[in-house]
Amino acid sequence: LATYVLADLGWSAERIQQTVDSGSRRVITLPSPIPVYLVYWTSWVETDGTSHFRDDVYGRDKHLRTALTTGVPGGIRTKAP
Repeated sequence: LATYVLADLGWSAERIQQTVDSGSRRVITLPSPIPVYLVYWTSWVETDGTSHFRDDVYGRDKHLRTALTTGVPGGIRTKAP
């Protein structure tokens, strides 16, 4: 990720690795924000059709299931005004 983000700022992979290896903290201000999306999957299917299932260690599947079945995030229904 660092190699991708810092490439336009002239940082090589070697320079990034040297900085990491130094153990010192380095703050680099980017010219513009970069959107980062984090995903949490407990199941997925490979391109060959192989299915994978993992434990939901964060307990997110319950909330997702509720949102999908009720149409409301968290399953909380509100009355119309």
